[in-house]
Amino acid sequence: MSAINEMLVKGIAPPTFEEITGAAVVTFRGNMFGPRRETAQVAPQVTPQVASVLEAASSACSFAELQAAAGLKDRVHFLKTHLEPLLFAGWIERTIPDKPCSSKQKYWLAEKGRKVPCNGTGGK
Repeated sequence: MSAINEMLVKGIAPPTFEEITGAAVVTFRGNMFGPRRETAQVAPQVTPQVASVLEAASSACSFAELQAAAGLKDRVHFLKTHLEPLLFAGWIERTIPDKPCSSKQKYWLAEKGRKVPCNGTGGK
């Protein structure tokens, strides 16, 4: 099987051949990062920190208040590993959804989050 046929079988665009100022140029186009994969976002696990955040979010809370409820000090870690997954899963919502970076932004428990069994693992 030729290289071009192999590329077509694997879903890779065939190379283009052109002459530029007397030189032969072959251009290969491909995804350097491998095939695109759609990964399913896994719903957050109800760890003691998550249970504490959900408990705190039963009334509107600021980012800092939720972070304190989780007992975490690293702001970025809390955002990436706790708050964003909870928002994505629909367990908590922003009070100002159109302005996620607002200084007045607060978060509260969404309907979906009220149905999450916490089994008394919260810290409050």
